[in-house]
Amino acid sequence: MEGECNCMLKRKVIIPARIDGTIIDIETTGLPEEGAEVITLGTVSGSELQILQRTDEEDFSKTIKPILLRLPRPFYAFNKSFEERMLRVPIERELQAESYEKKARAIAVSRLPDPFSGNGFHAIDAWHKYVATKKLHFLAPIMDHNESDLLLETCLLIVRHSRKEEVETCV
Repeated sequence: MEGECNCMLKRKVIIPARIDGTIIDIETTGLPEEGAEVITLGTVSGSELQILQRTDEEDFSKTIKPILLRLPRPFYAFNKSFEERMLRVPIERELQAESYEKKARAIAVSRLPDPFSGNGFHAIDAWHKYVATKKLHFLAPIMDHNESDLLLETCLLIVRHSRKEEVETCV
């Protein structure tokens, strides 16, 4: 994409689904109130899953802001208030059915590999190991976890959206 720096790794995957709008999932160095920073931006738009992984100390938020502005709307996120606070962009649709709902309770997909077993806090440790050593292999599990989350969120959007459509057509 034009205007991007070489301060990140990119992964693109074509998935067997088509999303209208964009699902957004991020990995961070902690919580917003602790001064956390975004280290990974994952999106699903159309049938393309894309992950951008920060690799340097540059302000990643400034790097990804123009990318976010070009993505199709509406935006979807699981725990959208967290993504909104970290990215400082409005997200129109919430994928959580209720506050504090865990993704693992919302939907399960058997054999979906996640090196962190659904616990995104492990990404923080992996990031710190990368920062200390600059060894890229510490970033792969972060990207793998983000990809797993995006696939779960895509399934969740499909399941919850189709249920909503059934209700709307029956009324």
